[in-house]
Amino acid sequence: MRRRTKRRIRRRLLLGVEFAIIAFVVVLFAATWILVHALIATGRLSEARDDISRVRQDLVAGRSAAFDLAQAQRDSRAASHDTHDFIWSAASWLPPVETVRGITAAVNTLAQQALPDVVKVGPSLQPKELRVARNRLALAPLHRALPTLEHAAAATAKARDQVANLPNGWIGPLTDARNQVLGQLTSLAGQADIVARFARVAPAMLGEHGLRRYFVGVQNNAEARATGGLVAAYAIVTADHGTIRVVQRGNDSALAPSPTPVVTLPAEYRQIYGNYLPAQQWITSNLSPNFPAAASIWAGLWQAESGQHIDGVFGVDPYGLADVLAAVGPVQLSGYQGTFTGSNLASYVESGQYVAFRSIGSQQLRKRFISSVAGAVLDKMLSGSGDPHRIAAELGHAAGLGDLELWAARPQEERAITGTPLAGEIPSLRTPFVSLSIDSGTGSKLDYYLDRSLSYHANSCSGSTRVATITVTLTNAAPRGLPPYVRLRGDLNGGRSLVVESVPRNADLVWVHASTGSALLSATLDGKPVVVSAGIEAGKAVFGARINLDPGVPRTLLLKVQEPVLPGPVLTKVQPMARPQNTDVSAPVCA
Repeated sequence: MRRRTKRRIRRRLLLGVEFAIIAFVVVLFAATWILVHALIATGRLSEARDDISRVRQDLVAGRSAAFDLAQAQRDSRAASHDTHDFIWSAASWLPPVETVRGITAAVNTLAQQALPDVVKVGPSLQPKELRVARNRLALAPLHRALPTLEHAAAATAKARDQVANLPNGWIGPLTDARNQVLGQLTSLAGQADIVARFARVAPAMLGEHGLRRYFVGVQNNAEARATGGLVAAYAIVTADHGTIRVVQRGNDSALAPSPTPVVTLPAEYRQIYGNYLPAQQWITSNLSPNFPAAASIWAGLWQAESGQHIDGVFGVDPYGLADVLAAVGPVQLSGYQGTFTGSNLASYVESGQYVAFRSIGSQQLRKRFISSVAGAVLDKMLSGSGDPHRIAAELGHAAGLGDLELWAARPQEERAITGTPLAGEIPSLRTPFVSLSIDSGTGSKLDYYLDRSLSYHANSCSGSTRVATITVTLTNAAPRGLPPYVRLRGDLNGGRSLVVESVPRNADLVWVHASTGSALLSATLDGKPVVVSAGIEAGKAVFGARINLDPGVPRTLLLKVQEPVLPGPVLTKVQPMARPQNTDVSAPVCA
C-alpha cells in the first residue's frame, strides 16, 4: 500500500514538473515571440513615422504625396499586424504589451483613416489653386473640402488620444517611443484641426456673404507694446466674395483718442491697465499681451473715429512685413533711392527711418513715408507677385513668431482662431505658465536696443503647491549719438510732456504672467526688495513693475511665487521685439 502511494506521489510530482516545464517553455516561447515581433514592429513603426513625416512635407511643398502615403500605410499595417496576433492578445493585460499594441494601432489608424483624406483634398487647397486671380481667392474648394478635413481631423485626434491614454510603460525605450509618437500625433492633430477650422470660417471671413472690413495695425517694436509695438501705421482692407483690396491707409497721426471708452473691459483688466486708459487711447491700447483684448479696442476706436464697422483685426510688425517681402519680392517707393527687401525692411522701420528723418521737424514726413512703406508691401502681396506656396509659408512663419495676429469680431469665427498661432492670446489651458511682457514707459524708440531674458525654475511635483523662481534680466544696450526722436521721452505715468534725453535712458513697464493661482512670496530688483503690483488676467496671475534702464546697466527682477502643481509642460508666450528673448524654463512635467 505504501509503495503504491509513493508511486502515485512520484507520478504526480513528475506530472507537475512536466507541466511546469511545458508552461515555462510556452511562456519562454511567448516572451521570445513578443520580443522578436516587438523589435520588428518597432523598426516598421519607425519607418511608418518617417513616411508620415514625408507625407506632411509633400503636402506643404505642393508635391504629390501618393507614394509616401502608400509607404506609410504599408509600414503601419505591418507594424500593427506584428503586434495583434493571438499571443499578443493573450498578453495584452501587461502594460508594456498594451502600450506597444496601442502605439501600432494608433499609427495604423492615422495612416489608414486620416492621411488618405488629407492627401485626397490637399491638391485643391494648395495656395496656387486657391489664388485664382492676383488678389482673389476661390471659396468653393474650401466648402467642398470641409467634410473630408473634419473627418481627417477627428481621425487624427482619435489616434492621438489612443496613445495619450496608454500606460507610460515600464521600460525606458518604450516610454521614449510612446512619447515620440504622442508628440508627432499631437502636432498632426493640431495642424489638422487648424486646417479644418480655416476651411469652416474662411469663406465667410473672405466676404462670401458680402463685404467684410478689416483693420490692419502695423506695430513698431522699437517702442514696445505687449502685443508687439506701438501702432505706427494702419490700413483698411476689404474682402468681398474672395476679392481683397487695400482701400485706405495712414499713420498714427490720424488715429485720435476717444473721449469715452469704446469697449467695456473686464474688471480684472481695468485693475491692471486701467490707469492708462487703454479703451480710449491708441498709444496704450495694447499694453496687455492678450491680442484679442487689444484688437477689440482697435476695432472700437476705429469705428468711433470713422463710423465704419470692423469685422476683424490683423496685427503685424516689421518682421511680419519683411517675411511677406521675402516671398513677393522687393518694393521701391518714389523719393527713396534704395529698395526694400525681406532682409532690410525691419531694420529700416525700427531704426533707419529715424536716421533718414533725423530732425524733430521732419517727423510728420517720416510717418507718411512709413505708412507708404507698409502700404507698398500689402499692395505687392495683393499684386499677384511671388509664389503662393512661399507666401503661405512666410505668413505661417510670421504667425508662429507672433509677428502676425488675427482677431475676428464674430464670436463663432473668433472661436475658430482661438488656440491657433494667429490668435496671439494668453492660453487658457490649466498648465504651468510664465511669460514676460514689456511696454515702453517713455514713448522713446529705445526698445530696439533692449536685451531681455526670462528664466523659470521649479523642482517639485509633490503636494498641491510648489515654489517657483522667475528671473527677468533687462539691459538697455542703446549707444550714444542716437537721433533726437529716438531719445524723446514722455513718461506714460507722468504726463506726456516731451523732452529729449542727452543720454539714452529708458524705462519700461514689466509684466510677468504666471500660472493660474500663483501668489507672490517675495520680489527683489537687483537684490533689493521691491514693490510690485499683482492682479489676474485671463485666469493667469500678473505681477508688474516699472524699471528704469540706464545704458549698459543690467537690471534683474527676481520673483518667488507659490503656485499650484499643475499637469503638463510649462507653456510660455514670447513677445515679438527687435532683439530675441533668451528663455530658460526648467521644471519637471507633472502628471
